[in-house]
Amino acid sequence: MMATPEKTVVAPPAPMTPSAGLKRRLIHITAGSFFPVLLIFFPRIPVLSASLAVFAVAAAVEMARLRYPNINRWVVARVGSLMKPAEHSRPLGVTYWLASTPVVIGLMPQPVAVLVLMYLAVGDSIAPVVGGRYGRHHLFGKTVEGSAAFLAGCIGIGWVLLATGLETSLPVMFVGAIAATLVELVPSPMNDNVKVPLATGGLLVVLSHFWG
Repeated sequence: MMATPEKTVVAPPAPMTPSAGLKRRLIHITAGSFFPVLLIFFPRIPVLSASLAVFAVAAAVEMARLRYPNINRWVVARVGSLMKPAEHSRPLGVTYWLASTPVVIGLMPQPVAVLVLMYLAVGDSIAPVVGGRYGRHHLFGKTVEGSAAFLAGCIGIGWVLLATGLETSLPVMFVGAIAATLVELVPSPMNDNVKVPLATGGLLVVLSHFWG
């Protein structure tokens, strides 16, 4: 009787360790701040061009990684510890951020673009750390504590930006921080790196006409 060949069992990706998760968040806040900080000091067009170029390279790498298993294995072997398990076979969160950044820079006024991109960089980096460590009260699959940290991070960076001369008003900053927190909290099929800056920025564009 012919022996039945054994099935190869592929182990699921290991969960991200706390230290790797913290390192990922530090990279997120540093990289996420890059383009909005550039936009403070340089004209819109060069910054927009740079963000488009970076996105084009990242998108090409992602398409190659997801189409060719050998490339994906090579990438995962080197940076897999910083990736969420789902990202081993799906686009990285940073790719969504790089896709939304040129849209925000290209379509929104400079103060609004800087605010919403910094909200995402700071708030979305702090929330998982606080929520994972201190979260006890759950809402929509996230924690109230994490959302509170998201809001605090947004208000904190908003204060810094206003204090250093960003041309927007205090009400716009506060409402934007609250809006970004709610948009991040409410479930949606859209990635946070897209929905937070676009939805929040759209609201602030309207509010800026009334509150300056």
